[in-house]
Amino acid sequence: MAAYRVFEVVPNLVIEVISPSNTDRDLVDKLDIHRRNGVRHYWIVDPRAGAINQRALLGEAYVARAYGAPITLREGEPLTSPLFPDIATPVARIFRNVRERKRNARPHYARRSPES
Repeated sequence: MAAYRVFEVVPNLVIEVISPSNTDRDLVDKLDIHRRNGVRHYWIVDPRAGAINQRALLGEAYVARAYGAPITLREGEPLTSPLFPDIATPVARIFRNVRERKRNARPHYARRSPES
């Protein structure tokens, strides 16, 4: 039988895509969890607003444990990160399929419930 090893690591980047059902959890609870665990970069993607909110820990990840002010990127701006200095992509490109889905989406009340 193969032995399994468990690795406990903290990622450098966590990206959350929020929806109306989990907004409070991502903006408050998960932000605090990631901050306490030393996640250096936390991005919150809001498809409804067409925005990406980037937060980075101040100072040393395991010392400061505080995120700086958020940087909010919107369509018309480039998405960049110090984690990937050679990569830049337009924020609009991230959300281009979201607009298409909004146009073709069925109204919320017309969606099937899990019980049906």
